[in-house]
Amino acid sequence: MIQIGYKRYLGAAKKILGMEIHKDRGSRKLWLSQQGYVEKVLDRFGMSKAKPVSTPLANHFKLSTEQCPKTDNEIEKWKAHAIGQVCKYMSKPRRSHWEAVK
Repeated sequence: MIQIGYKRYLGAAKKILGMEIHKDRGSRKLWLSQQGYVEKVLDRFGMSKAKPVSTPLANHFKLSTEQCPKTDNEIEKWKAHAIGQVCKYMSKPRRSHWEAVK
């Protein structure tokens, strides 16, 4: 539902900004899906036949900057962490970085 001024418009839109719009009028729920976009990206990078896996980080993990290492000793201990290594090169990634992420 889009509200403009005092009027409300219930559009019949099925897609907006590349996201599919799904409505369940019975339960009054609305959700967006980017499945089509994700499939295009996978195809573009030659990964359309990649095996899907669930996200390795469970929902019960709560992360924040407060949990980051604070002392030089802690920082040194976590320097070899894979994500930290790859993130260093985000401004100019190469194929080797992409392979490490995969």
